[in-house]
Amino acid sequence: MNDRRQIMAIESGSPRSNSGLFVVIVSGFAVIFAVDLSLPLGVAGGVPYVAIVLMGAWLRSRRYILALAGVGTVLTVIGFLFSPSGGIPWMVLTNRGLALLVIWAAAILLLKYAQAAEDIRRLNAELEQRVVELDAVNQELEAFAYSVSHDLRGPLRSMDGFSYALLEDYGDQLDAEGKDYLQRVRAGSQRMAQLIDDLLKLSRVTRGELERRTIDLSEMAQTVAAELRESAPEHRVSLDIAPGVTAEGDARMIRIVFENLLGNAWKFTGKNPRAKIEFGVTNHDGAPAYFVRDDGAGFDMAYAGNLFQPFQRLHSGAEFGGTGIGLATVARVIHRHGGNVWAESAVEHGTTIYFTI
Repeated sequence: MNDRRQIMAIESGSPRSNSGLFVVIVSGFAVIFAVDLSLPLGVAGGVPYVAIVLMGAWLRSRRYILALAGVGTVLTVIGFLFSPSGGIPWMVLTNRGLALLVIWAAAILLLKYAQAAEDIRRLNAELEQRVVELDAVNQELEAFAYSVSHDLRGPLRSMDGFSYALLEDYGDQLDAEGKDYLQRVRAGSQRMAQLIDDLLKLSRVTRGELERRTIDLSEMAQTVAAELRESAPEHRVSLDIAPGVTAEGDARMIRIVFENLLGNAWKFTGKNPRAKIEFGVTNHDGAPAYFVRDDGAGFDMAYAGNLFQPFQRLHSGAEFGGTGIGLATVARVIHRHGGNVWAESAVEHGTTIYFTI
């Protein structure tokens, strides 16, 4: 922030540098005026005054520019009236008229330049204020995330834990309906806890600096896929991961992308006894586009616009679990890397998620 203020101060000109420029300008006017008065009328003309007027570009002040143009105009006219006679009258008038025209044309251009410089300084000041406001908002978000993490999780764990204790210790005293109620309480509290975790992940991916380096995407995909196999060994999936695929990005964040994309592919192929999941790279508009493809449930492309929005689910919770946060998190990570993410799908014919980074 201090660096920006220093740059703005340098651009606007310090009093010391302006004082030196004033000396140069006054000296220039005096020299040109003296020469103008010493030469025959029409020889020197008023055009040299334009060079002095153009020095207003360094002053960046509308009133200084107008003052220079005014002084140049007055001296041009005085030079015409008091310089020694000589020259052809029409050439003299043309010379002086062109001089006045050029002086004011230069002044108008400098006024536009000064206005543009003022607009830039104003926009910089507004941008600096926005940065301060954004920092304050981020701090509030961090405080909110802390509150969610510590203040809300505790009651949810209590709900789940005491419901489980009731089922374990007093289950024989409850009928089927009572047990079902407790199971629903547990499922709801667990779902809320998962939703809080996903929201916290979503908020974290928008903070912190990106640490870009070369990432072996193929190795990362293999690692995440191995973890999915371990967590759900009963789900038989044929994996086809292209070897040697690399990219520049933040390894921690790109892993979140793979966890969500491969996790979704794993989930939505759960009803397919011979599921297949692929990871690879293709060309898109002359740049590499990475993709995760599955042959699972798919979705109607008419709803593709909602796919990467938080809490937008294209399948019911009864069919497939989840909170609707995963792909929104993917989109934020990819956008932070300056890339794009999109999907192609058909109902019961699988889905392909493409992304660039």
